[in-house]
Amino acid sequence: MRFVANNSRFLILPWVCQKNLASKVLSLNLKRLSADFEMVYGHPLYLAETFVDESRFKGSCYKASNWKHLGYTEGYSRSNRSYYHHGQVKAVYIYSLCRRAREILSGDLIPYDISLLKDKRRLGTMIKFPIESLLCRIRAFTDPRRKQGTRHPLETVLSIAVCAVLCGCKGYRAIGAWSQSLSREELVRFGSNRDTPLSDSD
Repeated sequence: MRFVANNSRFLILPWVCQKNLASKVLSLNLKRLSADFEMVYGHPLYLAETFVDESRFKGSCYKASNWKHLGYTEGYSRSNRSYYHHGQVKAVYIYSLCRRAREILSGDLIPYDISLLKDKRRLGTMIKFPIESLLCRIRAFTDPRRKQGTRHPLETVLSIAVCAVLCGCKGYRAIGAWSQSLSREELVRFGSNRDTPLSDSD
């Protein structure tokens, strides 16, 4: 998931004797991590994670920096696109980069930081949201519109409006701007057979 960053191989060598150096370095990096990601990749981060091999390390710097211990892995590793079991269990630690990280990451739609609106970028990004089931529900409604001049199916208009509101859009203009940021692939998932995004009049 692109909203979670993994901290890999962070280690202070044994002969470096500086009190609180490891936790200080972690703290300074975490303060700027999300902003740096947003500058380079166009989106913020909500969570940092790391794995500690407790057979070799204690993870003291993570504990001192208020990282939360979630549990342990099952001893799998990834090779190309497949996983294999090596039996080397590791401790999992996470650090929330915003107050609502858990709520945001467990939601059906993951919003971008609201400040991105200043750059007229997308307010929300579509992940594996069950759009198809939403469309089925809306298809049960009667379309009150006249056929003349109708460019988009009712289920497309309403489902995009619902998802835009879930991403924080308020008002027709915001919903229209959000729909214009959808890719062709995303429009197809919403049931649209046109390349034209929704407008305020739809």
